[in-house]
Amino acid sequence: KGRRWAPWRPKGITDRGLCAAEHLNHHPNIGKEAWQVERRVSQQVRGYRTQDGAGVNLVRVLGNRTIREYDPILMLDSFDSTNPDDYTAGFPLHPHRGIETISYVYRGFMTHKDSLGNEDTIGNGEVQWMTAGSGILHEEALPASERLLGVQLWLNLPARDKMAPPAYHSVKNADIEE
Repeated sequence: KGRRWAPWRPKGITDRGLCAAEHLNHHPNIGKEAWQVERRVSQQVRGYRTQDGAGVNLVRVLGNRTIREYDPILMLDSFDSTNPDDYTAGFPLHPHRGIETISYVYRGFMTHKDSLGNEDTIGNGEVQWMTAGSGILHEEALPASERLLGVQLWLNLPARDKMAPPAYHSVKNADIEE
């Protein structure tokens, strides 16, 4: 206990006696001057209910209307439902290119299948990371569960990486130190 996983922090670094800001001050790529810059909120964004895929109900927080202001973030969707009819239609086979998608499922499950032959299910605190790079076809199934709660983020790859080989990775609970 006392340890929490964070994607930017190697295993073994604990929260005890070290807040995130202090940790980042000691990060080799972030100096103290980064914390001395005055920052102001320039825009507030409110998500809106919509459907995507084959009829999955979700809240789109960032999307087509916010790409210029939030690049490299292309899209941020939130899922939260106790009604399987809201999400079990899933996202049938579709292409991606030049982006990465990161899905975090706090509650429920998501099954990924792709044209590379990957098939994997994440759930209850797990993450999947797909690099579309030069192109990939994939689908996501959302099986019925007591509650589906999670987010999906789409990131625009830098021009130099847009033709990178596609890849899929998952971060399972067994990989996350408690």
